[in-house]
Amino acid sequence: MVLASLLLAGTAVFGAIDVIATWVAAGQVNDAAPGFLQAMSALAVDDAPDWVDRVQGALNYSVAVAAGAIVVFAVLALVVRRRTQAARVAVWGAALLAVFLFGVGLANSPENFSPPDGSREVIEQAWSVLLPGWYANTRSLLITGELLTVVVASLALMRTSAGEFYRRQVAEPGLGAFLVERQGQQTD
Repeated sequence: MVLASLLLAGTAVFGAIDVIATWVAAGQVNDAAPGFLQAMSALAVDDAPDWVDRVQGALNYSVAVAAGAIVVFAVLALVVRRRTQAARVAVWGAALLAVFLFGVGLANSPENFSPPDGSREVIEQAWSVLLPGWYANTRSLLITGELLTVVVASLALMRTSAGEFYRRQVAEPGLGAFLVERQGQQTD
């Protein structure tokens, strides 16, 4: 349970770094958007504001999911050490939800956007101007870290030793109870 707890705490740490990195990238988007929109207007690209909105929306989604992961997995890192089956099930449920939400975030990543008219250069220019060059690689590493720690923690809770840890503890009568019972029978 210690391993699962540490891995869940690691997910929260990756989430915190993810939030910081995405906030920095979102700040650059806000700063670079006016210049980008002017350049796109000069090129007669009408849907440039939509691309800025899509990039900002993707970043906002990433921040929201990572912030949620921080809270949920920090709490679960503490709760999973208790001897309750509910904690174990909560980790599995949260892990499934996190994998789904992180997957949606990856699919919704700005580098995956493609314009309806097929002019990929507009997207590449938006990506290079609006977001820092380090963001795509950093985000990929952070998502990989978040996913790995969640999945490995969930798998760790499926081991036989974990099942024994979470099994209801039944106290067997000790030697003292046996002696008291025997003494009671002798006095009768």
